[in-house]
Amino acid sequence: MVRITDVEQALAPVTDTLASDGYALVVTAADDSVVRTDIRATADACEECLVPQEVLTSIVRHKLTEALPASHDSRIDLTYPTTGDAPV
Repeated sequence: MVRITDVEQALAPVTDTLASDGYALVVTAADDSVVRTDIRATADACEECLVPQEVLTSIVRHKLTEALPASHDSRIDLTYPTTGDAPV
């Protein structure tokens, strides 16, 4: 079973990297079928520093499957600050 706390722990390195560029990664939902995350810009956000959504989705998927094999088939819904709800 995939839980939010497990996803947060698996994505901690990504969360830390994003924070250094002024973004927050917030896990909003997680189960065996979907992991939902929001990327939120802070007042100090570096817009040029944020990688394309497809790239970050790939990084998130890699980190999740590495730490949580049960998440392998989960859909990743990653919402960017400028795109609104954009499942990938």
